[in-house]
Amino acid sequence: MYHAPLSLVLIFSPVAPLFAQAGNADADVVEEADDAFGRRVGAEQIGLYSESNVRGFNLQDAGNYRIADSYFVRSAAPAFPIIAGTTTRVGVNALRYDFPAPSGVVAFDLREPVPGTEASVETGIRANSGPFAELGFSMATRDERLGFVAGAHIYPEQSYVDGAGGDFFGIGITPRWTPSDRFSLTALATKTWWRYDADVGFAVSGPFLPPRIERRVYRGQQWAAFDSETEVAGTIMEAGAPSDWQVRASAFLSQTRYARSDFNLYQVLDEDGAVDATTFIAPPQRFRSLSGEAVLSRAWSAGALSHRIVAMVRGRDTRARTGAGEAVSIGRFDLPSLPPDRSEPDRPTDSSTRDNVEQYTAGIGYRLSIGDTLELRGDVQRTRYRKRVRIAEVSDTSTVSSPWLYSASATLGVTGELTAFASYTRGLEESGIAPANAVNSNDVLPPVLATQLELGARYALDPNLSLIGGAFEISKPVPGLAADGRFDLIGRVRHRGLELSLAGQLTDGLSVVAGLTWLEARLSGELVDSGLIGPIAVGRPEVNAQVNLTWRVPGIESLTFDGSMIFTGPEQGDGANELQTSAFATFNVGLRYGTRIGDTPITIRARVTNLFNRFAWTANSAELLFYNTPRSFALSVAATI
Repeated sequence: MYHAPLSLVLIFSPVAPLFAQAGNADADVVEEADDAFGRRVGAEQIGLYSESNVRGFNLQDAGNYRIADSYFVRSAAPAFPIIAGTTTRVGVNALRYDFPAPSGVVAFDLREPVPGTEASVETGIRANSGPFAELGFSMATRDERLGFVAGAHIYPEQSYVDGAGGDFFGIGITPRWTPSDRFSLTALATKTWWRYDADVGFAVSGPFLPPRIERRVYRGQQWAAFDSETEVAGTIMEAGAPSDWQVRASAFLSQTRYARSDFNLYQVLDEDGAVDATTFIAPPQRFRSLSGEAVLSRAWSAGALSHRIVAMVRGRDTRARTGAGEAVSIGRFDLPSLPPDRSEPDRPTDSSTRDNVEQYTAGIGYRLSIGDTLELRGDVQRTRYRKRVRIAEVSDTSTVSSPWLYSASATLGVTGELTAFASYTRGLEESGIAPANAVNSNDVLPPVLATQLELGARYALDPNLSLIGGAFEISKPVPGLAADGRFDLIGRVRHRGLELSLAGQLTDGLSVVAGLTWLEARLSGELVDSGLIGPIAVGRPEVNAQVNLTWRVPGIESLTFDGSMIFTGPEQGDGANELQTSAFATFNVGLRYGTRIGDTPITIRARVTNLFNRFAWTANSAELLFYNTPRSFALSVAATI
């Protein structure tokens, strides 16, 4: 029996990030980023981390997402016609958020309506996907009291790195009402449709990598498919009150429905490329989250002292409807040959597993600032977490936890240019349920407490260029299959790391975002002590580095050239620590040119990714291997009316 779907999207899918953002052809992500830890604008993302991988962890488990600074539980990401950009915040730049959680925060920023009427269109070919068209519209009254942003993304006949093809469509609207300086009400609604040939992943039977194979060749069954719809809707209210009080309240619905979520797995048997292929098919699945938050805060000053107090209540109700799928044997053959065609079996329909999480939290926090010299922050939260899993009439298990959570930080202005910081955070994260192959199949594991300690400094080399360095340690219990066959919390995972970021203007017209991370991801506990697994976590490279440059050509301000180098270090490919992928670097180059046709501004964007067509294997935490994207060309033209 096979349990799948959410893990297929969050772990298996190598093409999922392709539509995480689009648009904004005239925006330069290098010039907009204020550090090297993660920024996405338009179709381009830079940074050492992404929306799903921060300091080696998936933030889906911790729920560290925000929409316009408001608490958001993500069963689906908002469609990006209404999103201005996405930023990953860690270290000193994460201290701006109240009630932080370990690992960091991923923030979705909403597009802002501007006075008057504005329409935009961008079309062309995206690297590693295909043709696209993006439409945007913004309208607001002159006094900016009433306005909205709307848009649509149309990506037909796409072709991905593994040869899969499909279609993607997304729409969204964000109305906003601001009757006074003290009150605003924002709503949002988005929907996406995405269907494509099912993903293909590789696993190996020994300490060797699969042979190099041709990319952009689909190796799955023609009937295997991924088919999903998502909706995100919500509202955000902000209001001011007498005596400097501020109120913010928000509520969001986020849901994904998978009509199909198949996956093609190649088990590579030897170094010559003999494989045993299996296609996994799952019944329809559904994931839905309701989340809401109310925040009351007051800021005031007395001489050199500035105070801020904040109180918060938040809650969420997350539900999943899943079921056991089936594994269809395709048979053995040798790469680079294509697999034999098998007839499509009857699709499973059993979606009888119900997974429900209810969590309610209340907290209070305080900040004290002494001029520009010192800021101290502390907060405490009490949360009640309840998870229940029901499988038809077979079992009904649940777990309840009500821990205290807290965090504290200090920021010290050593000089006008140098700022030092330190913080400690304790948060609650989910640990899942026992899989079908465990003795305690479907038992609900308790949530785990994760802790994070970090310290570092930010130095302003000049007003437009900053250097950030930091060190962190994140620790939490880790689940696994014990020697007696039970799936339980069997040890701890500890991530220690160093981060370095340089961002800003090197000279007039030359901008840089460069970063480096070193990560020591280690496991400890029963399985490591018994020698069943190695001490190094799978799918987490020890070293990552990036250098991104944008140069505005002197005398031709509308012409910019850009380039980047991305280095990924070796990573463990199996739990026994016997397989390691190879380090590799890729290079990208591009240009952007702005002109006008009459009164209409036009932006032309061209880019080549993986310039030297480097081939490499990468591993994920599920011990699956995927190959990287080949050299690709992107060209787009955007106009604003």
